[in-house]
Amino acid sequence: DEDGAERPIAFFSKALQAAELKYTIMEKQAFSLVKATKVFRPYILSSKVVAYVPHTMVKDILSEMEISSKRCRWVKKLQEYDMDIQTTKLVRGLGLAKLMAESNLQTVEVNEVEEEREDVLGKL
Repeated sequence: DEDGAERPIAFFSKALQAAELKYTIMEKQAFSLVKATKVFRPYILSSKVVAYVPHTMVKDILSEMEISSKRCRWVKKLQEYDMDIQTTKLVRGLGLAKLMAESNLQTVEVNEVEEEREDVLGKL
């Protein structure tokens, strides 16, 4: 913008299909990178791109010598871009949020938690 601050120009989300839900966490993150490059292709095709991933293993699974055909397709798609994949550091306080987002924990309604807390406090 006018102040030189970086601002998002677009947002993207995608629900995973049944087979994609079976991917490992690292595969899901690599898959999200591939899908994002497809969506943002008009913006990034002719530019140098720095992609930030949360784990070094994401870079590793995309650069392994012997990879599955699925990963091979991903690598082929990513090779179209002038892309540097770098690892991010966790921002303090976001570690738990990332863990919860990456886990398969069931969501619990806040009201249910509040009711349980009141039950426990009532027994004290």
